[in-house]
Amino acid sequence: NTFAVDDNYLIDVAGNLTLDAGGGTIALASGGGTQLSFIAGTNKEIDVPCGNLTLDVDGGINIDADGGVVKFQDNTTDKFTFTMATDQTVATPGSLTVDVASNITLDAGGGDIVFADDGNQIAKFHTFHQDRGNGTSLLAKP
Repeated sequence: NTFAVDDNYLIDVAGNLTLDAGGGTIALASGGGTQLSFIAGTNKEIDVPCGNLTLDVDGGINIDADGGVVKFQDNTTDKFTFTMATDQTVATPGSLTVDVASNITLDAGGGDIVFADDGNQIAKFHTFHQDRGNGTSLLAKP
């Protein structure tokens, strides 16, 4: 069934508005083409079949993943994986370049900055504080 309106149409509800699609997809279209779909099922999805999607909010954006993992993907290929556990991890399958126009600050409250290769420590900067001043040591493994 189709409900057609020749002009603008406003739905104004004092309470909640529920769209219940037994087929599992709610689509927003313009000019006959789907612009945005909400897809139900095991893995819920917001699908934009063409173009870009911009999230523009007046406040902050919170990503709350109770599973402890947030992934950024390109065509279903993982590019960044953030794992939130006892020790937070950011993983990427390839190289990572940090390119900034100004300074880079590494602020380690525990006093150690560790460099590793495939999980094996190869060097560590350790800062220490003494009564007569501060110090830094570099420990390197051959």
